[in-house]
Amino acid sequence: MAIPGLKPTLEVRAKVRIGEKGSVVKDGRTIEFPKSADHFICDDPGFPAGRVTSLTVYLPFAEAEDNFSTGLEWWEGKLLVCYAKGDEIGGTPVALRRDTFKKGGTTHDLLKGETILDPNPVGNERHKIACPVRECKYMKDKKCKPMGRLQFYIDGVGKSQGVFQIDTKSWNSIEKIEGLLMSLGDARGTPLKLSVSMEQMGTKKFPVLTLEEIVEVNSPSDAKLADLCIRGHQALNSGNLPDIRAALAALLDKQSPGWRDKPAIIDRITEVTPKVALEKMIKATGL
Repeated sequence: MAIPGLKPTLEVRAKVRIGEKGSVVKDGRTIEFPKSADHFICDDPGFPAGRVTSLTVYLPFAEAEDNFSTGLEWWEGKLLVCYAKGDEIGGTPVALRRDTFKKGGTTHDLLKGETILDPNPVGNERHKIACPVRECKYMKDKKCKPMGRLQFYIDGVGKSQGVFQIDTKSWNSIEKIEGLLMSLGDARGTPLKLSVSMEQMGTKKFPVLTLEEIVEVNSPSDAKLADLCIRGHQALNSGNLPDIRAALAALLDKQSPGWRDKPAIIDRITEVTPKVALEKMIKATGL
């Protein structure tokens, strides 16, 4: 029997990246800057060679949040100033923020004007405050950013040395990956396709991660999944909410048995709406 509250952890053998350092020479000086990549980069000797844009991967843990931890984080250099991991107090999102931090010789008071949800500090340097999420001034200033960390094994690479990890600050990537994991339930042993591609918004291009189930319609179970996806497409096209709810429930019954007893899944559906949840589940199957 597992120890109550024990969180499983595995050694991270290497980070997989979708960015690298670029450089330019200006006035005789070399200036480095972050540069997005349209392929995976990893220094581990076991990582597949070449310009890799997709990987067959396996998840190490039974629970989605253990495979893919997400939250909001504000870093100043190597100092984590403030973070939120989805916890709530009385229905209010919670952020854990340092009381102060120093920058440029100035000490900044980070609790001024904030709603403190618990007068007792966490450790010696943080308080629980009400997190305004996207209305936070620090998020609007792009200091606080979303963060997702996906851990996985790579097909054909030994597991004994630990898991690979890839970090993403992209809302699009986080939503895509969460959409799949919400539908899968315990997916250990299920082959998944992790891929990266460049998407464009206005004049900017940026890499987006996608995690998809590798589905081959060659069994009665696969055929049922395809039928449920067709039913889901029909419900979405009709726009009829009861049909959308019914199609979503049927797909969840197939992909994540027992989902009705998992508050996290129900809360997530309520948050994104049944229509969006159904769209994400269908897209995650690749059908």
